[in-house]
Amino acid sequence: MNNPNPAYPSFGNGYPPPPQQQHQSTPRIDPSQVPRAPSKSDNNNSAKEIFRPRSAVVAAPVLLPPLASASEYVVVDDGNASPRLLRPTTYAFPTTKKVSKDSGIPLALLVTPFAECPKCEEVPVIKNQKEPLRCHRCHAYLNPWAKWSVDGSTWECNMCNTNNNTPSWYQQQAYVNSSLTGMADQMYGTVDIQVGEKYCTRNPVKAIHLFAVDCSDVNTLDVGMKAVKAAAVALGEKYGASPVKPTIGFFVFDAILRFFRARNEEEVTLEVVPDAKDSPFSGLPAVSFCYPVDVEGLKKLDRIMKAVKGLIEKTPPPRSSVRLSAGGAAIAALQDALDVSGGKGYLISCGRPKFGKGNLRARENKNFYTDRDEEVDMFNPIKSTSSSSKPNLDKEAAEFYEELSDKMAKSQVCLDIFTCPEPEGFQAGKEQDYCDSATLSKLCARTGGQYHLLRNTPAAAVAEALRFEVLRSATRSSGNEAILKVRTSQGVMVKGFLSPCGVTHTHAGSCEIEMAACDADKSICVELEIEGNGIKANSMTFFQAATLFTDAGGVRTVRISTLAIPSTGEVQDVFRSSDMDSIACVLARKAMDELGFVGSVESSTFAGLGSGGSSKGSLLKARELLITESVKILACYRKNTVASQSPKGQLILPETLKLLPLFILSMLKSTAVRSSAPRNRTNRNSPPSPRVDERANRILQTACATPSYAFPFAHPQLFSILDMGADAGLLFVPKIDSDKAGTVKQPVLDESVKPFIKLPSSVHPSMSTMTQEGIYLMDAVDVMYVYVGRMVSASTLQGLFDLPSVPHENVPLQFSQGSDLGHRLAAVIEECRRDRMVYSPVKIIFQGHPETVNEESEFLALLVDDNTPHEVSYVDFLCAIHRKIQNELI
Repeated sequence: MNNPNPAYPSFGNGYPPPPQQQHQSTPRIDPSQVPRAPSKSDNNNSAKEIFRPRSAVVAAPVLLPPLASASEYVVVDDGNASPRLLRPTTYAFPTTKKVSKDSGIPLALLVTPFAECPKCEEVPVIKNQKEPLRCHRCHAYLNPWAKWSVDGSTWECNMCNTNNNTPSWYQQQAYVNSSLTGMADQMYGTVDIQVGEKYCTRNPVKAIHLFAVDCSDVNTLDVGMKAVKAAAVALGEKYGASPVKPTIGFFVFDAILRFFRARNEEEVTLEVVPDAKDSPFSGLPAVSFCYPVDVEGLKKLDRIMKAVKGLIEKTPPPRSSVRLSAGGAAIAALQDALDVSGGKGYLISCGRPKFGKGNLRARENKNFYTDRDEEVDMFNPIKSTSSSSKPNLDKEAAEFYEELSDKMAKSQVCLDIFTCPEPEGFQAGKEQDYCDSATLSKLCARTGGQYHLLRNTPAAAVAEALRFEVLRSATRSSGNEAILKVRTSQGVMVKGFLSPCGVTHTHAGSCEIEMAACDADKSICVELEIEGNGIKANSMTFFQAATLFTDAGGVRTVRISTLAIPSTGEVQDVFRSSDMDSIACVLARKAMDELGFVGSVESSTFAGLGSGGSSKGSLLKARELLITESVKILACYRKNTVASQSPKGQLILPETLKLLPLFILSMLKSTAVRSSAPRNRTNRNSPPSPRVDERANRILQTACATPSYAFPFAHPQLFSILDMGADAGLLFVPKIDSDKAGTVKQPVLDESVKPFIKLPSSVHPSMSTMTQEGIYLMDAVDVMYVYVGRMVSASTLQGLFDLPSVPHENVPLQFSQGSDLGHRLAAVIEECRRDRMVYSPVKIIFQGHPETVNEESEFLALLVDDNTPHEVSYVDFLCAIHRKIQNELI
């Protein structure tokens, strides 16, 4: 058989040559001794570990970082913020600028205000307090680390050491609770305090969910309407017991906009807005066609949905614009409908806007995939200063989206866009529809929303993928009209934000970020620096993140999270307490900043969607930054800690950051920064990978990702399916630890032993660990691959797919639920998808099959351990990093 992938030279059985076959004269690092990424299957035979943040601080002079953010654990809030909510880059904060510089570790705090937590970790709510108690000097909120006078008449702020008088009303409430320290804001590291008009810029309203569904394509209309109905039902279930329920509604669009209302038990009326070119607007205010998610409201919504297709047929668009999608006009209508109330808008479309206001031209050109300015322009948002052949069209579109994003931010309208393009592409010999993910995703990010590109999803799974992502977007933990402010104790200051979300306000040396909405899948990176003479020796360092938001019931609330960590004057301690996940997040964001996607927009100098970060992105600079920053950190460890005493020819990595080189290499091979034109490409007609839409989407995902996703997004996991243990893919119930049974509350204990599907052990992502007789599952978070070796037996194919042999055509396949192997593999996939921020479609690859040649190239490019067309192997990369470190030591 001919080699199906010319980019990978054949070696014997058709696999790429093993890394050890190359550069035999170069000193080697033993591949069996290199650090490996942890797997969710590691140590999953026991109950989840129970972590107490305050007890951990008190128990040790040097605080080790908590468990990896992607691992399974339960947090008991004993007076210090959970690492799910606040996660610094080191848990031993340097006391001086010199210690900070000598460590090389970027000082930052990752804030995830609405992180998903199990029920036993839900944030306590204080409902009837007059107002939050705050320091009169620095305005920090009262928290468990404040110090009280003996009689409780005064308290000392732990952030600025100022004494404050205790209001009489607070003392009276404390008397009712029997003690000051028994108050919720004194007991917990994170609390929600409901607040009044003083904290409102307008009257709070209950959450509104408004959908715009593209009807220019019948398949998009069908799957879109099903997703809207699923969201309505899910919201009804989530808020069924709540007295105040959110509302939901929708309208449809092609070249014109159509709005529907349920007048009575029978009649459904239609309002048409034919103007999609000049001044598109909402035909009705949102409150008139959005309905509560109660029984009556859901009935009305269902009645409208049944009438939609008939009403669309009665109002066809002009013949000249049939099958054209006025997506830009639909977004403008969403903003107009929600202008007074604010709320969340959802656009479900089959591609980029191609008609009317805000239509976007196809900017993709296969000849521009060169790593140079032309490619950078393609994956950046459209600009009003475009130098393209159609500058007027670009200028008009850029100004439209700039103005629209400004309006949505001011009106507190959060926008999510779901794009479902046809699954064909370069693979089928024709260019797939270009979506302009760059422009649309930056628009979403500005409002605190998210862009969802379902390009990688097989056609048969689009409905399931859209339903999953719409439900996740509508029901995840979130807050509307959110304002985040971070305060620090003396000696530390906030330098700025590394986030593409929202609008940053800077005044009088203080920073805050405002978002129309903030949710569980977004983390804000707060850059820190040592101020003045630094931190006093042997003192604690405090961080407080206060998020003011409106909940789904329309109640204005402030979420206060306070974290205390030790400080240190020793570089060694900074490294011992460094957190790999947080550092990975910071370095990834800095690389995205080099691409112009991260810097938050300043409210006073809004310069459009392309503003923030670098004025001109560069893939080369982004890759160089990742390598340079990691070498700086590792060289500082080698120079300024006990590692300086080791032989210079030996590669020494800090224990807490031993995976840093692997993360950097994984990032270099990721679709965010790798080249679309591989090294030594022999087939010039092969499709670029990634395409600009995929790259722009991944850049925004990386720039917003929480610490739990930083590593998995870059480094896929690989499982050998035919070698998995007998219990893999089956429900596993951990045993209760008898030592813990009497020390924790029952809900915590129940969560620690919650049953789960057991995953198989992972194998190294390398062809050297794979055989032609094997079947492998790769989990890359936003996509999964099932790789079937060319020599897999007929009986295995029959058991897994109900197929006697490999199909000649690329037909949709499903795992056989009648076989043990098929049932367990399906269960493993569902467990990997659990609580995930994106849907993970499954692509099935038969090794060397001409119908899956491009999917096979995607799979091989993600084998981080191997020498790929984009980067060197893991072992060779470690050698290169070692040489760079040695050069720094000279």
